[in-house]
Order: sequence, then structure tokens, then C-alpha cells
Amino acid sequence: MKLTSQQQKILDAPVGDILVSAAAGSGKTAVLTDRIVQRISRGETDVQHLLVMTFTESAAHEMKTRIETKLRDALSESRDMRRRQYLSRQLSLLPGAAVSTIHAFCLRVIRDFIYLLRDASDQPLLDASFSVDDGIEAELILGESARAILRDCYERIDEWQDGSQSSEISSEQDEPAWIRPFYRLTDSYGSSRTDQPLLDLLIAQYQYLRSLPDYTSFIHERLSDLADAVLDFSSSR
Repeated sequence: MKLTSQQQKILDAPVGDILVSAAAGSGKTAVLTDRIVQRISRGETDVQHLLVMTFTESAAHEMKTRIETKLRDALSESRDMRRRQYLSRQLSLLPGAAVSTIHAFCLRVIRDFIYLLRDASDQPLLDASFSVDDGIEAELILGESARAILRDCYERIDEWQDGSQSSEISSEQDEPAWIRPFYRLTDSYGSSRTDQPLLDLLIAQYQYLRSLPDYTSFIHERLSDLADAVLDFSSSR
């Protein structure tokens, strides 16, 4: 690939801290791999000293594949025996190089240094047999948590009804303020047989809110809008 003048400038930049800002499809991966291979080929660094982090598994795999291809090309072009031995060693080390996603690198650090994770009383902060959630378990836990919330509401209603029946206080006077809105919620979004539609809605809203940079502010703004709508519905949005 023929590099642009800006890309060549990045490739030839001296060793040190540099920040490169580039749009998608601008050739970042190609320039970065060229820079890495160039420094390895010159003996300025070693594969074992690399730390290359990406956001996705596919990007990490592509990066490592490109580095391997370029090193093999450099090996096939070289006629110097010592240089060929050096490049061959670099290729043999590449499978274990720290070229991965950010999450995979962090996991590797935790596993390698888990013995250092101890509290003030020298007790382990993390079980050595911990596992990483693959996404499926998280969905199951989220679904069970949503069901537990509704189940808790129904149990609290049952406890209140049992208590009001044995009390001399009028049930209407003693009724918690949240019960009628809760029934309106289940009647509006549930079905006659199951609350699953409501559960699906709760989970979807939770996932949407968690995707926002500041979901607590968003919630307060929406609640404020609803409060204003109650006062002046015609001008509400």
C-alpha cells in the first residue's frame, strides 16, 4: 500500500509518546502494523515487549495476522543469516504477543497478578477460580433480577392485604401509594396471563439507559418533563 505523506510521517516518527487521530477507513491498522514491523526489523524492539490493544477480537486477530505477514515477507527478502535467525525468532514469539482487546489484556493482568489482590487484612479480593461472563449468563441474571423486582412487589401487596384484613384501619386509608400505579403498570404493559411483556420492556429500557453516558441525568430530565406535562398537557412533548 502506498502511504500518504501524513501516513509516512507517522511511520517515521521518532520513538516516544505520539497521538494519532484518524477516521475509520483511513489506514490506521496498516500504518500501525508497518511501524511495529519496521521497529522489530531494525531491532529497536522485540515482539515480547509489544502491547497492542484494540476494541474487538476481529481487529486484534487482523492486527496480529498483518504483523505476521509483514515479518514473513521481511524474512523471505533477507539474505543475511543473523537477520533471518532474528526474524524467525520474532515470528515464533508472535503467537504469545500481547496483541489483543483491552478486555483480554486486563484479564491477562488479573490472572497473572491475582496473588497481589488482597485487602488490608491480607485476604484475597478475588477467587482464583473466577470466570468471565460470556454475555449469556449476564442476560439470565438480568432477567431473573427483573422478575425478582416484580415478585417482591406482589409479595409486599400480599403482605399488606393480609395485614389490612386483620386490622381495624380502612384498607383504602392504609393502602401504600405505590400499589395503584403498580397495578396500572402491569395492566397496561402486561397481559392477562403473564407479565413477560412488562419484563421485556423493563429490560429493554434498562439496557437503553445503561448505554447513555449519563443516564441518571436523562431520567431526571424525563421525570421533569412528565411533571410539567401534568401541569400543562397541551404544551407537553
